[in-house]
Amino acid sequence: MLPWVLDAADRIWAYPLPLVILCLSLYYLWLTRGLFFLRFGVVLRATVGDMCRFKAAREGRVSSLRAFLLSLGAMVGLGNVAGVATAITMGGPGALLWMWVMGLLAVNLNYGEVVLGITFRVKSSVLGEYLCTRSHVYEGGVRPKLLGRLMAWLSAGTIFLPPVSFLTQTQAVTGALSVAGPGWSEKWLAFIIGVTLLLVVGGELRSIARVSHILVTVMIVSYLVVAWYGIYQFPGNWYKPLQLVLRHAFAPLAAAGGLAGVTLRQAIRYGLARGAFTCNAGTGAAISSHAAADVDHPVRQGLWGGLEVIIDSIFICSTTGFLILASGEWMGGATAGELVALSFEKALPGFGALFAALCSLAFGWTSMLGMYYTSSKNFTYLMGNRNPRVMGWTYMYRLATFITILLAPTVRIDAIWAMQDLVTGLHVLLNIVAMVFLGQLVKHQTQEFMRLY
Repeated sequence: MLPWVLDAADRIWAYPLPLVILCLSLYYLWLTRGLFFLRFGVVLRATVGDMCRFKAAREGRVSSLRAFLLSLGAMVGLGNVAGVATAITMGGPGALLWMWVMGLLAVNLNYGEVVLGITFRVKSSVLGEYLCTRSHVYEGGVRPKLLGRLMAWLSAGTIFLPPVSFLTQTQAVTGALSVAGPGWSEKWLAFIIGVTLLLVVGGELRSIARVSHILVTVMIVSYLVVAWYGIYQFPGNWYKPLQLVLRHAFAPLAAAGGLAGVTLRQAIRYGLARGAFTCNAGTGAAISSHAAADVDHPVRQGLWGGLEVIIDSIFICSTTGFLILASGEWMGGATAGELVALSFEKALPGFGALFAALCSLAFGWTSMLGMYYTSSKNFTYLMGNRNPRVMGWTYMYRLATFITILLAPTVRIDAIWAMQDLVTGLHVLLNIVAMVFLGQLVKHQTQEFMRLY
């Protein structure tokens, strides 16, 4: 079955899905009248400006900032490290520009998803918190009602697919740490990751949001500061990588050193695909993470949703890409998995490889925390928001997640990454239906907020 899975994953992410996501993002760019480009000052005042007037969140909710950081932690993962390295090794330096294109347009799509999530959220009488998933959006917004209910169950049912997201993140993290620290057992590392994850999710929403608030902030600031310090250790620091990106975004790259020649088609293909993958474009993952935000209008939280894509795609991915290009390691024939560690080590000898491994741990762990929160809300939808037995089933789901993490080091890496691509593709296809159906609602909400703000 493996060759079929690999071929199918490659085909759907070669052009079809990235182009569909690109077209849908352009549609939402038109619906919002270029809000994030033409009125960015309003975006900042309604988000960062509002953060200065911080107040305690009401029962069953968290602050807008904590919901934003929970979602950002799920988004900022190994795609910002290995994903960028893959785009450069397969598509050359020019692929980074096409990642920016996808990220800037996907801002509007993520904004729309969060607006819909706040609009159709419900309060669980059992859990005592507000929640929303793609399924709630389908059931509440898609007409005819029968179609909405059918799509809702189909969307929620994806949690019974192989939980490949936990497998890929765990395997990548344990692999990086075992290389950085010789003698570290991948199985014991997986066990530690699973136990710490269980300890945090046991406290439900407020515990998850509190840990994300602290860890994501420290993780992202540390990564950006150390990586840019490393970039400035090389001659040409930031402007030579930028020249490479702009030069090869529209021109083929000849073979050199250990790097095979790259065509313009490859640069566009891998840039768009990895760009969509790293910011979860079109998957609807942001809906659940933002649903518990204590906010006065859906659009205000939607603006936070757009900002997280800018941070992920423009700031973090660009930093990784510039470090790789500045170091020159991208021409040495290293694999995508080795490239970031080699670049950090070249910039910061004796410390760089360990720092890259610790970043992989932090990125992977926070991604799994966010993924657990999202998938558990899908599980709650299937069991019923008012079902008194939902907590018992939730404990079983946590146990299943823990077992999955323990099994990760024993699974073939190429198989689970291919399955990851297929499952993500299915999420995108299911989510696109709701985004098309409910685009006019997002437009109406945006216009209403702009009149009030």
